[in-house]
Amino acid sequence: TINNAANSLSAASYSDTITFTNSSNASGNTTRIVALTVTAGTSSVPVQLHLQFSGVLGTNYTLQYSPDLSLGSWINIGSVTSDGNFTETNNSRLAQRKGFYRVILP
Repeated sequence: TINNAANSLSAASYSDTITFTNSSNASGNTTRIVALTVTAGTSSVPVQLHLQFSGVLGTNYTLQYSPDLSLGSWINIGSVTSDGNFTETNNSRLAQRKGFYRVILP
């Protein structure tokens, strides 16, 4: 879960494993490795944000953005291929004070 603690991350590279659990019948439980790079900028608006995750080869994932998790206002902003790389360059989203991204499994 990404929460407000993400706002206090210092410039560094972070990685971890996310576990997806099927609570109905446990069929299809899986894990994915994710990486996040936080860079220090000279201004309050970053030039770009890079998101990287581990995906299944040949799979396209839906990428979503939300300015505030509490609103539940996820916006589809594109798709990410199985190489797991996405670079955000949309100036209106980059200019937001904070924002959250998520990748939706097909």
